Amino acid sequence: MQRGSHVIKGSSGDVELTIGDITEGLTDVEIQGIENEKFYYRKAMEEGEDDEFEYEGFHYRIKMNYFEEHLMHDDYAFISFRGVEK
Repeated sequence: MQRGSHVIKGSSGDVELTIGDITEGLTDVEIQGIENEKFYYRKAMEEGEDDEFEYEGFHYRIKMNYFEEHLMHDDYAFISFRGVEK
């Protein structure tokens, strides 16, 4: 949900994914470590865009699959992650 966050559990530590306001097909995305408060990813992403980031020596692809925008209630971003080889 826009202006919300979700904790993603991991064997190397947990991270928090935060999504900003979804406006005109764009939202701010942050991925921050829970224990160390380090930012692993920070960027404004468009619908359909993908990008890569590194976390604890591993590389991941984040994809902003699509937005579901509503006039009268909260908007949603549908996101996927997967590991990639480097």
